[in-house]
Order: sequence, then C-alpha cells, then structure tokens
Amino acid sequence: MRISFNDLFIAKILMPDQARACHFITERFLLYSLPLIFKNKVFKSLFIEESLNFFTKDDTEISTKLITNLEIILENNIDELIIIFESISIDKLKENYEFEINELHKEFSTLLSSKYSELSEFFTTVKFGSIILPKKELALEVREKIINEEICFSEAIEKYSIGEEGQSKGIIGPTMFNNLPNWLISVLRKTNLNFPSEIWSLDIGFMMVQTFEINYPDLSSKEELNNIFKFLVENTIDEISKRIEFGVISTKMKVKIT
Repeated sequence: MRISFNDLFIAKILMPDQARACHFITERFLLYSLPLIFKNKVFKSLFIEESLNFFTKDDTEISTKLITNLEIILENNIDELIIIFESISIDKLKENYEFEINELHKEFSTLLSSKYSELSEFFTTVKFGSIILPKKELALEVREKIINEEICFSEAIEKYSIGEEGQSKGIIGPTMFNNLPNWLISVLRKTNLNFPSEIWSLDIGFMMVQTFEINYPDLSSKEELNNIFKFLVENTIDEISKRIEFGVISTKMKVKIT
C-alpha cells in the first residue's frame, strides 16, 4: 500500500490518535533524506548551528528560516528523492544516514567545542548507587559503617535496602545527568566521589546515594562526537517534523507501507 504525505497530514488532523504515527513517518523521511539535503553546504552549516542553539538555549526555537529553506530544498529535489526512496532499501537508507552523521565531526567539531560548557551539562554521565532504609536511625548507622569502611556501599545496598535496590544492587548508570530528576542531580553534584551522601527523607523511607563515576564528554573522541551530533540532529529533526509543510511533496511523494 502507498500513502502520500497529504494523506498523512489529513490523518493527523482528522484522527488525533494517528498523530504519533504520522509524526514518526515524517521524521524518518527527513532523517533518511539528510544525505541529499546536506549536499547544500550553506544549509548544512545553518542546520548544525540551529541544532546547537535549539539544544543549549531554553528560550529558543527552530527558526522559520531553517524550515523554509528545508522546504525549498525538498521541493527542488523531489524527483531525486523519489528515486532514492523507490530504489534503496531501508537498511541502506539507515546506513547512508549513519555515514552522514559520522562525517559531521570533520566540519563542525570546532563549533561543538565552542559550546562545550553548555553541552557538558547534558552529556556528562554518572554512575551511582542508592540505598533506601526504613528508619533514619538505621540509615545513620549504615552511613557510618560505610564511612568507616566496615562495609562497602554495594554490600550495604544488598544487605539493608528495602527497595528493589536490594535485588539489583542499586547501581544505576552510567546515565546522563539530564535523565535524572533535578533534586537527585543536586544531591549527586554535592556529594564527593566514592563517599555516601547526606540522608534524604522520602515518602517510602530514608535514602542516601554514592557516586562511583562522573564522565565528562570527550570531544577528542570521534565516537563521542558522533553520539553528540546524532542526538543534536535527531532532536532538531523531531522538532522540524512537527512544523514542516511539504507543499509539492504532498502530491508527488508516496510512502510504501508493507
């Protein structure tokens, strides 16, 4: 079965429960079109700059200029896009997209470095453990034992924690700081490495954490750069796919659904 992009947007308007599927298809189309889109070097530079600004500034949004330019590029290259999507397998489309992302560091690593302080806040990863205890007195006792090296933190988790931590050993990560709630980020940042935190009162008991590792993004690592660029690109495309109007593509471009 084949559906046009016009059909997608009609479905999105008339059947709100289908909006997520329409958004996903639009997003995939834009991502797999990037190898062709990025042949326009001026647009490519604008896209990466906007991606960084969109990510690092709380009050910014994707500019109308970027979206308008993208719409023009798509419409001007509609025939080539049709050939690409008709003749290339999904696996090959993914491969071409990954290759395009992996090449971005050659042109934009300096730009990324200039935004290091903002990026590091998000891409820094942490590995830590947590213990939840039923009574404050027990929490104080266990914390003292850890400080005095009578028991290590992971052993204390297994022996004393009343939550799932006791079974999973309570080790979390490495995970990005931004995946954690703000109050926990604050606790982890205030706690010395390999030292138990102060005790926090929760609805289910008394909690303390211990940080085992903090890893800041290494922009000299090609693999780490690629991961950052991939996140920035996909984050921006996700936003664009909510706002873009396809114009001529609505009537000419079809999506094969199997």
